Amino acid sequence: MLYTACVLNLNRRLFARHLEDDEILHLVVHKHWLLGLKFLFWPSASFLACWVLLYQAPFKTVFYAISVWSVISLIWWLRNFFDYYLDAWIITDMGIIDVAWHGWFHRQSSRVLYSDIQGVSYEIQGITNTLLRYGTISVEKISTGSVISLDNVSKPRRIEGIILKNMEFLILIALVILAVFFAGLTLKLHGRRKLSRMQKKMFLDQWNALARIGDTARRVLEADSILDKALALLGYEGSLGEKLKVAGPRFTNVDAVWAAHKLRNHIAHEPGAQVSEEESRQAVERLRRAFDDLC
Repeated sequence: MLYTACVLNLNRRLFARHLEDDEILHLVVHKHWLLGLKFLFWPSASFLACWVLLYQAPFKTVFYAISVWSVISLIWWLRNFFDYYLDAWIITDMGIIDVAWHGWFHRQSSRVLYSDIQGVSYEIQGITNTLLRYGTISVEKISTGSVISLDNVSKPRRIEGIILKNMEFLILIALVILAVFFAGLTLKLHGRRKLSRMQKKMFLDQWNALARIGDTARRVLEADSILDKALALLGYEGSLGEKLKVAGPRFTNVDAVWAAHKLRNHIAHEPGAQVSEEESRQAVERLRRAFDDLC
């Protein structure tokens, strides 16, 4: 746990400069640790040899020479460590950052977004590579057709799986966004649908026929039915109440439409309900205005 925490902290310090402000670091991929030992072997041996020599010849002049030698060995050690550790891939939630360290004053990085990745592959070649499970991981770019690769990666198949999983997650998010967009577009287009000229003429004849109905309650029921049929032709489903909830934004005065519909429900559910001529006229006018909003 302590080792993992130290590595995570070191990665944040060394690689944070390559990340965007809102970018999330998932993994830093280094070359196999045996290669790191190879990089550090001679500087470490040189540093230890300094103190072995000082132990064998503890003289003042030797001490000064050993001090200079040990400082040079430490600089050599740090240089080789950075050369190993800073040649890495940074895997984030947005893509892959290929980082290369060429010297104290020469660094290079290139970014490949998941949307620009055509394929991910790995190769393990040789007996040693197979036994120790390290190889080359490669990513091909769609935009340029070029390939970036990192050699001597430990467990390249696992790294390939992580990259593909991140790509699948990004694709899933994109599909969800597209689904929401098209759903919103469909609803918007649905809300703009209009009655055809023939349908409008058919309903206008029915509206005109209401004037010949003497029963005030029946007149409200028929007007409500006409609006219900018009909404059904426009693709709205369910009862008129359910249709009004969805189609509400299309009406200039939705509260007035609901008031007329409530009067219709009062008539339908209470046999013998009395409706005045004024109430009937007002309800029919409100339902007619709602119909006009659909045309």
